[in-house]
Amino acid sequence: MLERPFEDFVVDHFFTNAKDNIISGHKYQFRSPNKDNSLKLFRAFTKRASGTGFIDFNGLKLIYLECANVKIIPILHKDGEGPGYTENFISFLRDEVSGQKGDFHNTALLIIHNSMLDTLINSSKDINGRGEVFDPERIKLSLSAYIDENDAVDAKEISKILLDYQYELIIEDKASMFGFEALHDAIRDGDIRFNEIELLDDPAILNMRGNNNQIKERLNKNRELYDHIDQIVQHYPDQLEDHLTDFSNDFINKHFRMDEDPDSWKNVTLDEFLQEKERNRTQELVLISELSATGEVIVRAKGDTKAARRDRHIIIEVPDNRDDFDLAISFIGARVSKSEATLETPKDNLVTPTIEVSGGSKNTTITVTGKIGVAPEYFGISLKRAKSPECYKFRCMVIKKGLFNIESCCDFIFFPGPRHRLSKRLI
Repeated sequence: MLERPFEDFVVDHFFTNAKDNIISGHKYQFRSPNKDNSLKLFRAFTKRASGTGFIDFNGLKLIYLECANVKIIPILHKDGEGPGYTENFISFLRDEVSGQKGDFHNTALLIIHNSMLDTLINSSKDINGRGEVFDPERIKLSLSAYIDENDAVDAKEISKILLDYQYELIIEDKASMFGFEALHDAIRDGDIRFNEIELLDDPAILNMRGNNNQIKERLNKNRELYDHIDQIVQHYPDQLEDHLTDFSNDFINKHFRMDEDPDSWKNVTLDEFLQEKERNRTQELVLISELSATGEVIVRAKGDTKAARRDRHIIIEVPDNRDDFDLAISFIGARVSKSEATLETPKDNLVTPTIEVSGGSKNTTITVTGKIGVAPEYFGISLKRAKSPECYKFRCMVIKKGLFNIESCCDFIFFPGPRHRLSKRLI
């Protein structure tokens, strides 16, 4: 199996494919925007040259490799901090190679860099160009040959599909051959896994063989979904239910075991995600109203997104002559069980309200009743359902009429800031 890292594979590819094209006195250059990749490639060349010999250049030992009887001197351009040589030094070295005198007879120069300096690029041949040795299309051909020689039988077809897809991405992004690195590393053990190249496992793609457009569309959808989930897992690991709204809470709890295995979701197939997304697409439970028989109700949503519209902020303003309140929240489309609705109250509430859930098979009303004194009372209702689009939060404050000028301070009550202490307990 392929045990060597990608840069060693690339160096082997270079010697196999460049032996008929290397000319003494010529300068060759490979530009990579990633200095880590440049350094890895330079070290792979120097490792390959170990024991071959060196040229003494003003006291500096320059290692060379022999290819088709030409001594190739690999050199790394210094990119900011780190190893390598300046453009001035490379210019002197370039002139020596062009002169072909003394120790530099029968030599060629290979410059690995990330620069647009004329010194480095105008007088040297770009081996990353079309038809050249590091042209991604030629790297693809070498990888295809290695797949044929080393991949497990069942994995060959998938590997070839992913190789074609990765090549198209490299061409579209105008990337270098290092765009193949993840794929190379994934196939070198003969058992390719989609998540090794940042895709969800998709064995069903084999059924699309021969339909390149369908395969590409499927892989694009795969990568888009993978990237979306990965971003949420990285940035909101404790709020998955709020952000992965295409999937049910049960599905998330089953496949996103963040404490045990943060990568557990990567073992779920693309079809499983798509089927769950389709099941979760149709919203059956719909919020109809938030009403009170004992007072006036003012409602705001937390924001404009679908998830934010299910986060409801409610003020119940009761007349001064009443010491009780009620709130009736009505839904249609499905039945809600009492276990799905949870009443939450602060510890310092003087009186704990009660919650009741009633209704038939296609409608439900959640009713909260309680007592109210002079001070505001606070409570919350969490409705947790299997489908994320049916999960709601209601954050409620009950006040006596006239305690606040609701019209003038409503925004502070619903969208609290440091100047409004009471509102922090509501939101």
